[in-house]
Amino acid sequence: MSGQQTGDDDDEQLRPPAYFDAEGRSLRGASHEHGEAERLPPVILIMAGRFVHPETARAAPLYELSQDVDRLARCYSTHTLERLEHGVALTARNVPRITRRRRRVYNLKHVSPALSPSFPFQAEALSRQSLGNLGLCRPAAALLRVPYFQPEGACRVVLLKERRDGGAGLPKGYNAYRHAETEAGQVFEFQQRQWKQKGDVKGESGSDSYCQYEWVMADGGRLAIEDDADGQHKLVVTSAVTRQTMDALVACWCLRLWRHNYEAEPAFHGWSKFTNKVRDVRQKLAMAPTPSTF
Repeated sequence: MSGQQTGDDDDEQLRPPAYFDAEGRSLRGASHEHGEAERLPPVILIMAGRFVHPETARAAPLYELSQDVDRLARCYSTHTLERLEHGVALTARNVPRITRRRRRVYNLKHVSPALSPSFPFQAEALSRQSLGNLGLCRPAAALLRVPYFQPEGACRVVLLKERRDGGAGLPKGYNAYRHAETEAGQVFEFQQRQWKQKGDVKGESGSDSYCQYEWVMADGGRLAIEDDADGQHKLVVTSAVTRQTMDALVACWCLRLWRHNYEAEPAFHGWSKFTNKVRDVRQKLAMAPTPSTF
């Protein structure tokens, strides 16, 4: 009897700790009981490498990305976001063990502007219970060669749908635009804001300042605050949301970080870079002394 009790204690210690909200409601396993329409309480999410987990000691991860978000390739590529569902199952000897089930929820994509001129960063839904295909809406100013995604400007997250008209009215050579997605409604909006830590003097420039992103719903209600003051990716979800909304929010959070890293790297300017090199070579040739002839 004592041996069985010791084994149960060991199994209990090996289990990942449960994480609860302020009212003691569990955040794990509710999807099996209430389905996809459940509402999740506010939570603080931390992104560490490929995993997204709550800010709780020994908390099991909730999501996993196929690659570290800070190491996503600059080239056009696709990466998978999975939701990790944890549970307890009994073995053949009736010994409880921890199980982990993976659910692929979104494919995160960075596509060429030739294929999607308005939505280069997209989240392709892999489940029928999801909100649908999502895209970070490229502002119209970007089409006028204004710097892409103004730092202080708001960026909308919209639902995407295929063109029903097949791109009618477009010239024959614009096949990529014919198959490009169109906007079907706004889901989220995020905007970068500058914040100061407590104790800072107003107007004083120092290293204590940091940036946050505020996420709001389509109706304007605050959804989450993204904070990186302590050097790690943190998303503070301030409202109770459905499982579908949480999946979409995490996917778009990853897209925003991917887009930020993409924009932070030195850009390749293509044809303009080539013409600048040609101009430099011509200037050097013009300044070179002419060889004397005999």
